[in-house]
Amino acid sequence: MDHFEYVKCNICGTNNTKPLYSVKECTGRYKETFKLVYCEKCGLVYLNPRPDRSEINKYYPSDTYYAYQESSLDRKCFKNKIKSYLLEIIGGYKKPLFGFIIKLIFNNIMLGTIPYKKGGFLLDIGCGNGNFLKWHKDHGWNVFGIEINKDAADICRRNSLDVFNGDISDALIPYNTFDVVTLIQALEHLYNPSATLKKVYDILKKDGLLLIGVPNFGCFDRKIYKDKWLALEIPRHLYHFEIPTLNKLLEINGFKIKKIKGKGYFWYGIKNISHIKENNIRDKVKILISLFIIKPLLFLLSKKRKEKFAVFISLYCEK
Repeated sequence: MDHFEYVKCNICGTNNTKPLYSVKECTGRYKETFKLVYCEKCGLVYLNPRPDRSEINKYYPSDTYYAYQESSLDRKCFKNKIKSYLLEIIGGYKKPLFGFIIKLIFNNIMLGTIPYKKGGFLLDIGCGNGNFLKWHKDHGWNVFGIEINKDAADICRRNSLDVFNGDISDALIPYNTFDVVTLIQALEHLYNPSATLKKVYDILKKDGLLLIGVPNFGCFDRKIYKDKWLALEIPRHLYHFEIPTLNKLLEINGFKIKKIKGKGYFWYGIKNISHIKENNIRDKVKILISLFIIKPLLFLLSKKRKEKFAVFISLYCEK
């Protein structure tokens, strides 16, 4: 096939895979189906074959892809104001009376929160429109971004953000530069996650923080929806991680997981139903029973709730 490539497992380097799902392309613009495979040696799930770098951009239309929309930078809307206030408290930017109660309630479900470090250096890989960077710049960080999409990088620059338009492998960054490096909803999009993490290891300070946020392929919702799971987002998501495979990938690149946060335990599964147009009523009833009866019971009995039930996870890692 033109503009498609076959790849080995990004963790163990083998070709020992078995087919898992055939999945329809996510934008609805192209009548294409892609294959997800499962590595029988290490458990990594990935797209194979996949669009090559010359082909992938067409699945990221700048007019509709959420991460490239300038409108989402509006901080005056009520939702963004609330989110900003919670981030300030959880990150230690503000310390209001009874703030510890808010922290206790929201800390584990507010993903992507970074502990405040005055004048710290932050790099966001796959920064999109720069929303995350702009917030942290406004709160005292020295921020830098890497973004492969030119339109998104231009939005960042219009908002006075220092962003490199290209791949991290082409960015000239000195060793031990950053206090924090983030890959939030970005690792699964990368052509070579392992090579990126190797580079991150070099540019992160010895006591630095690596923050990764990804959809959790190991969650209960994915097992219900299978090839119809919204977070598959094929072919934009080239890799599909769960905690054990992330742990292996991080370990071979010198990182240790120190803390895991999770969210989307219940709401995301309900949202997913409305996107399954071809399923009949009987199938949807089965899904509802799984979501509202089986899932809550298993959740209460589970000792690994983040690993098994969180749709989205954030991993806080160190060297």
